[in-house]
Amino acid sequence: MTFPDDMELAVALYMAETASPRPQAIERLLRKRLGRTSYLTAKAESIVSVVPEVQNAQSR
Repeated sequence: MTFPDDMELAVALYMAETASPRPQAIERLLRKRLGRTSYLTAKAESIVSVVPEVQNAQSR
């Protein structure tokens, strides 16, 4: 997944600051942002746990 240049720079800086690989850095950034909203609650185990429910609903 590629992002616009400004976002790529932000991800790269976060990766350097936290010594995280790219996928983990992106996940952490998303979790931080989504955790501040109602999209990801404290009860949610992970973002991935939501995906199968959406796919099952679409296959009906």
